[in-house]
Amino acid sequence: MLGAIGEAAILCETADPWTMESQQRFWGLAEQIETWPETCDYVIGVNNLMIVFDPVAVAASVIRRRLVAAWDSGCSA
Repeated sequence: MLGAIGEAAILCETADPWTMESQQRFWGLAEQIETWPETCDYVIGVNNLMIVFDPVAVAASVIRRRLVAAWDSGCSA
């Protein structure tokens, strides 16, 4: 699930119970978003990841699409 946090942050989370596999996917996702030039910061939680991005450089819809594509690719650390 993706949810907006203001205009410059998105929370990516899963409603599924915590598993090491899902946490590894969030770690892998964090590794990928680290390389995105529009990323200002990110915070990894338990079963979630918040990404802060530059809304002047990129639209939230683009970040959302990239997050979904990265998650669907089965990212893992």
